[in-house]
Amino acid sequence: MVVVHDTDSIPAPDRIDSLNAAFADRESPQSVTYVNTAAIRHTMELFDLGSGMHLLRNVGTGLHIVRSARHVRQGAPDQLAIAMQTRGWGLAVTSDGPVAFAPGGLKIVDTTKPYTYQQSAVSDHTVMLIDPTLLALPMDVLRKAAPGLRASPVYGLVRAHFVGLCNTPTDLPTDAAASVGVATVQLIRALITTSIDDPRRAEAMHDTEAVRIRMFIESLLHDPTLSVERIAAAHNVSARQLYNIWARSGNETTIAEWIMHRRLERARRSLADADPRVSIAAVARASGFTNMSHFSQRFRKAFQTTPREWRDLRRVGD
Repeated sequence: MVVVHDTDSIPAPDRIDSLNAAFADRESPQSVTYVNTAAIRHTMELFDLGSGMHLLRNVGTGLHIVRSARHVRQGAPDQLAIAMQTRGWGLAVTSDGPVAFAPGGLKIVDTTKPYTYQQSAVSDHTVMLIDPTLLALPMDVLRKAAPGLRASPVYGLVRAHFVGLCNTPTDLPTDAAASVGVATVQLIRALITTSIDDPRRAEAMHDTEAVRIRMFIESLLHDPTLSVERIAAAHNVSARQLYNIWARSGNETTIAEWIMHRRLERARRSLADADPRVSIAAVARASGFTNMSHFSQRFRKAFQTTPREWRDLRRVGD
């Protein structure tokens, strides 16, 4: 994600005007007031995921937002907001009632209707703003699904996807970001249709098969018992069907090869970032390897250097 606003870089007397301008530029029309105008601190990070959607992370002090009927009538593009609180709390109130934001949960806010929102003195939350037409679902379906998202079988995967997007350190190339955006739309559509009894749920789950399989694999890279049979069983398909799904999704490597590639990438990243007191063997185990000799051979073949040489090189570079 890219920092698009940081009050620490702005003189204190100018922070309110600057922050209001940032909100006006990035979000739907609304009025914002601040709990403690003498101690405003706010950071805004953006992840553009292609036409009609972006991820916005806001870390800051207490505030109160009002999106009135007048704001709605101003004609800004309709947006569906799917938010996750990381720290602190938030409370949105719409004509349908209050929506409480607690750390770790996903919530939907319908920005096509008036609402108010307030957040705690210290808050960290991320919101996906998406053009509802991308989901190809009626607004009444989106509103009906809002209270029961946790009932969806893909709730945990979508939540993990949000966390992963928040931890993306820099902007992706435009085509890669657009691909992530397409996968995100598919996951959110599956989340919504499977949280209620909607006839499109089977279609939505089918469309997300490849994405869900990849995310399942990513979540278990640390587990040396991860296998094709286990992946297939988790998705209620046979091993043969799993191979067909994998091939249809455009993968140029086998499932086993992709698992090995991702484990090695994880180990390489961990060796560069981990505390020097963490052993190479511990990094290997956390990446799904049980045999150090096998890990070292694979690492050298993939990166033309040994794990120790790579870690030492990164230390010198730092």
